[in-house]
Amino acid sequence: MRSTFIVLLFILVFRTAASSGCGSASCPLTHDRAVHAGIVRLSYIREYIDQDRLRVGTTPAAVGAIPYEHDEVRTINEREVLRLAAGVTDRLSLTAELPFVRRQHAHIHHDEAGDAWESWNFSGLGDARLGGEIDLVTPGDSSSGVLALNLGLTLPTGATDLANAEGETAELTLQPGTGAHSYSVGARYRTSLGSVRTLVGERYADVPFYAGADVQWSGEGPLGWRFGRVITAQMGSSYALGLDARIMLQVNLRTQDYADVGTTGEPRENTGGVWLYASPGLEIDLPGSLSAYAFLQLPVYMDVHGIQQVSRYNVQFGISADVDLSGE
Repeated sequence: MRSTFIVLLFILVFRTAASSGCGSASCPLTHDRAVHAGIVRLSYIREYIDQDRLRVGTTPAAVGAIPYEHDEVRTINEREVLRLAAGVTDRLSLTAELPFVRRQHAHIHHDEAGDAWESWNFSGLGDARLGGEIDLVTPGDSSSGVLALNLGLTLPTGATDLANAEGETAELTLQPGTGAHSYSVGARYRTSLGSVRTLVGERYADVPFYAGADVQWSGEGPLGWRFGRVITAQMGSSYALGLDARIMLQVNLRTQDYADVGTTGEPRENTGGVWLYASPGLEIDLPGSLSAYAFLQLPVYMDVHGIQQVSRYNVQFGISADVDLSGE
């Protein structure tokens, strides 16, 4: 009952906090636990990122610190993802993700007629993603851990032409979709640091360690726009409070190259950068095959190209259920 109450509290808190939109911004987090043969896992994931401040390089900045045709003010991003993972064998698993994006954005537009406040508030399906993971090395291969290869394909299923009430189409970077295919490849390593005593009684639990990195390349979207190459890396572990609750901690790195802006007219110099986060979290096992988790992602270091919107924190919440189809 206590675990169920805590999860319901998580849902209430993050549902309230995430009542507005997630666009080109997303949380560079990983919580893709291994799926073994015959197991199907259905997950619901919710992210919230409020880009309510500006930065030039590593320095906080005011709106319009570097003037352009329009000065960004704020973007509130929310992303909800349905994720299906299936264990084909003990070494091979496949995943499919379908996101739903909500976004609010405001900026100040400058022209000869004067300054005008422009805003957008819309939602729609984002780009679907297909992925696969294969274990190249496992403890059965005389190794102390698991080394896995990950491949991903993102499909241009999201809208790229949504507009505001005045009929002004939003910038491509704000749209739910990218209008382009993207491809990723990465590697994961998982092992155990040993067994330690939990905070409950005389029980002991495993202390896992995991690390990984991914590289993503984007194809050409509308008007020749192409997002810059993205590299993400993470490492983390967890400590069991009891047999059904764990404190988690991740360190997450994200780097992005300059975009190819094509004929969009957007400033290339304001794309890409480096972000480093510390991400504490909590995971709870529920009765049956349910589990839930929440991460609070805090920026440790940010170095953006040009002037860009950034957030004070990111939030990710997830709940999943496992179904055993193996018949065992």
